[in-house]
Amino acid sequence: MARSRLLLAGWLAALGAVALAQQKPTPTFRAGVDVVQLDVSVLDKDHQPVKGLTEQDFTILEDGKPQPIVVFNPVDLPDVVTAKPTAGWMKAVSPDITTNTTEGRRLVMIVMDDATIIQPDTSPGPIHEALCLRKCSKPPDMWAVNAVRTSAHSAIDRLGPDDLATVIFTGDNRQPQDFTNDHAKLHAAAEKFGIGFDPSCIYYQHTIQTLTSIADYMAGLNQRRKAIMYISGGVPVDVGSNRLMVLVPDALPKECGTRLVDMMKDVFREAQKSNVAIYTIDPFGLRVDAHLDNYVGAQVAFLQTMAENTGGRAIVNTNDFERGLTQIFRENSSYYLVGYSPTNVKADGTFRRIEVKVDRPGVEVNTRKNYYAPAAEKPGDKPKPVPSPLQKAMGDVLPNADVPLQVTLAPFALPDPSTGLGAGGKTAAVAIALGVARPKDRMAARADDVDVVVKAFTPDGTERGTIHDTPHVSFMGASDGPLQFEVMSRIDLPPGPYEIRVSAHSAARDTTGSVYADVIVPDFAKEPLSLSGVALGLMPSPVAASRDALASLLPLVPTSQREFYRSDRVTAFLRVYEGGKSSIAPATIHTHIIDAHDATMFDDTTTIAATDFDAPTRAADDRFDVPIAKLAPGAYVLTFEAASGKNTARRDVRFSVK
Repeated sequence: MARSRLLLAGWLAALGAVALAQQKPTPTFRAGVDVVQLDVSVLDKDHQPVKGLTEQDFTILEDGKPQPIVVFNPVDLPDVVTAKPTAGWMKAVSPDITTNTTEGRRLVMIVMDDATIIQPDTSPGPIHEALCLRKCSKPPDMWAVNAVRTSAHSAIDRLGPDDLATVIFTGDNRQPQDFTNDHAKLHAAAEKFGIGFDPSCIYYQHTIQTLTSIADYMAGLNQRRKAIMYISGGVPVDVGSNRLMVLVPDALPKECGTRLVDMMKDVFREAQKSNVAIYTIDPFGLRVDAHLDNYVGAQVAFLQTMAENTGGRAIVNTNDFERGLTQIFRENSSYYLVGYSPTNVKADGTFRRIEVKVDRPGVEVNTRKNYYAPAAEKPGDKPKPVPSPLQKAMGDVLPNADVPLQVTLAPFALPDPSTGLGAGGKTAAVAIALGVARPKDRMAARADDVDVVVKAFTPDGTERGTIHDTPHVSFMGASDGPLQFEVMSRIDLPPGPYEIRVSAHSAARDTTGSVYADVIVPDFAKEPLSLSGVALGLMPSPVAASRDALASLLPLVPTSQREFYRSDRVTAFLRVYEGGKSSIAPATIHTHIIDAHDATMFDDTTTIAATDFDAPTRAADDRFDVPIAKLAPGAYVLTFEAASGKNTARRDVRFSVK
């Protein structure tokens, strides 16, 4: 399987990935075999959640023996409003700041199975014909491909504002989307789904191994509602006989079936450890051809088995995906978090069956049905090294919100040391403005030393740069309100996409937080027209540490704030570059502000003459005083569109006025 930043392969392990700060309020579960955690959905005859149950209504059996319940917590999340945004940009434009303050009510992994969705017309004969499971005007494969995308988009639209989700593929994972609550990024990732390949054992292994890796990946995310949305046509393996059901005799090796069944057991084992439910969605919809019962039946049974053994639900043999997705999110919004202490305390690695009964007539109880007890440590096993707080914050699967942080990233070209050309350098500088929340109590420290580490990773998880700084910051005035100070920093990187991970340890609080953000560094040297990131300056200026860290790059001190009062003075700054070796040409900058109802609040176009570009750097500056005082309270997007001949470039900044 292709490596992915999402699965973290080796680099999270190297950084010492650890459990994430818990969502509050939640019960505490002990490690090992002390407590087994279950997410239990209880539904009535209309498949609606049954609320108001107490601990006394539940009975838990392990291998047929009653178990003592030691933790019980009802969870009832408000329904998600899926109304369309009032302006088109609100769905299409991502914020240019990233925070770690969301508690993430749910963690949802949307797995799009591009390893086993078959390419149409590339393998004519019985296998391709077998996939035509309905009479339709379009090739059935493309119908399924569209159903995969539609199901993913529908799941994204059902996410709440605090839910965190990710999009991953089972075959081509070069550009997955990490956990985010930014729906625009999730929708863009879902659109990248492509058609897979011919059936083969290796691709069937890819899809099952992806589920195993994901379940293992989520093990550190304790006590949050976790769900895997697995959109797949299924693997045609007969779990009972360990046989791979094939349409063409001898098309695949006979031992493949046994191998796949063993891999399925690994999925169940890792899902049990992570307490994650797998919800399976069959994009081929209604399966009707009787002569394909063995092949299709095995695929459907695979999807049902995955769901049943992990406490999920299977959406199979239906073209009504919307109803199934509605039910999935309904069950993930109202459930019971239950922990029991096994009477069998042996750490023997055995397979144990779970049954949950509820003292209500006619209810449906949905939870995982088994788990593997942990195995005893072997003699001579060395304890794992304990990472430092900064390593832990940097290496967590999700950011640590113990210190609330927000960050904005803006790439700028650097001069080539040999020629002095600004657009000719092989690296660019990413300007970093990190907002750090102060304690709101009156006894807050009047100064702080903040230990900041910044690391940059490529999409395959390769580390490309690290910076470490410990700035000192002093405060003036009252400390009884919501306050924030900012830390300026930069990291130099070659062109390409990166994930920037920032961890910050506050000496005053003796607490560490982290925040992760994505940035694409343009190839300023080659692109005929490009724009830097947008830096916003604010007056009155926030308290800032390392104010001079960006002085050689920017004429202002950037802020990570994007909520402003009408009395604030806000200046936007960006730089226009003309790369390549052609003569510098005139360019235009179209600047406009759109409100939450798609009304234009500001619109202006200016021309940058060729002589306005600095010849050695091939760059021109553009400053814009944002008319905050003239804007009513609400949400806005500020857009800069540059054009020179046929070349264009664009930057957007979302902000709001209080």
